[in-house]
Amino acid sequence: MNNEAEYEALLAGLRIAKGIRVRRVQAHVDSLLVANQVGGTYDARDVKMKEYLKVTQELMKEFEEAEVIHIPRGSNKKADALSKLAAVAFDHLAKEVKVETLQQLSMTEATVAHVGTQGSSWMTPLLEYLQEGKVPKDKEEERKLRVKALQYEVIEGGLYRKSYLGPSLKCIGSEEAEYVMREIHEGICGMHMGAKMIVARAMRAGYYWPAMFFSAVKEIQKCDHCQIHTPVGRKPKSNLVPDHAQNKQWGNTFQLDVWNGGYDTCRDWGTNSTGFTGEKGNEEDLCLNLNLAEEIREEAARREVGYKKKMEKYHNARVREVRFKKGDLVLRENEASRKEDQGKLGRKWEGPYQVIWAGDKGDYKLADGEGKEIPRTWNSMQLRKYYA
Repeated sequence: MNNEAEYEALLAGLRIAKGIRVRRVQAHVDSLLVANQVGGTYDARDVKMKEYLKVTQELMKEFEEAEVIHIPRGSNKKADALSKLAAVAFDHLAKEVKVETLQQLSMTEATVAHVGTQGSSWMTPLLEYLQEGKVPKDKEEERKLRVKALQYEVIEGGLYRKSYLGPSLKCIGSEEAEYVMREIHEGICGMHMGAKMIVARAMRAGYYWPAMFFSAVKEIQKCDHCQIHTPVGRKPKSNLVPDHAQNKQWGNTFQLDVWNGGYDTCRDWGTNSTGFTGEKGNEEDLCLNLNLAEEIREEAARREVGYKKKMEKYHNARVREVRFKKGDLVLRENEASRKEDQGKLGRKWEGPYQVIWAGDKGDYKLADGEGKEIPRTWNSMQLRKYYA
């Protein structure tokens, strides 16, 4: 997996620094997951990631100061170019660039065991029923188990689900299912595909677990690369908040301009009139219009309220409300912040940031990973939830 390779590169660099007796080290990695796990922002849930994190933290304790900093791949061009050269052929680089080939992984099979199903799981009642005939005491639960067991069979002690027009699928537990989904989605041959394709590939590989589609959706939501490259939605995320102070003057301007001895006859949207009430542009009509000024203003104000209600109704009908609360992790739209390099293949979102204040009208204040407050408030349209 990519994250395992990032940890291996980090550990190799720390060992080299230790070997040359470096006391203070600052490591730059382009994996946001690795940087945040080492920094303590993220929790390591995968068994192998936990072991990598433990070994990394123990090695970092041997330095006086050790820090791991995340940098975007766009700012890591030199290291990226070296890695590509080494991956292709490095015989001709021996004199110019020192290349080290890792002969074995830091995590051996003895350190990290294969993720399997241990203890009680969703398969336990089915196996007990199919192998031993054991059923629940509740009659309704017994009936459900008997009906459900018709779709399963036991082969060499393992539980398999019968497949339509295909081989039986091996049933696996939740931890092993997470590993399979991550490997398919972002592994060596992963293409960051959608949930339906992940489920299809898992079944073609011969695996099955309950709620495959919905668990794949949750797993994809936590993928860093998918989150920062997710297309920016244009549907409003909060109700329209009219700016009454700015719009007070909407209905207060009706036209009495004189153009070449006549009046401006352009229809005003606020009053729905031309500003010309008489048949002739003379002083009598001008006096009449001035006398009707208050009435025209009141009519314009009434129409303004109607226009705003129509606008608000149209806007709110399209709202897909998104609310964040204090402490939530969010990503910020790169087009609004312009923090990262933009381009056709550039990331759409950057972050994550933590919400430190939430307003009532969809406005928020953010802080970076170090707790430093980001200037100005940010609208919910410029933010999206970050799944760690």
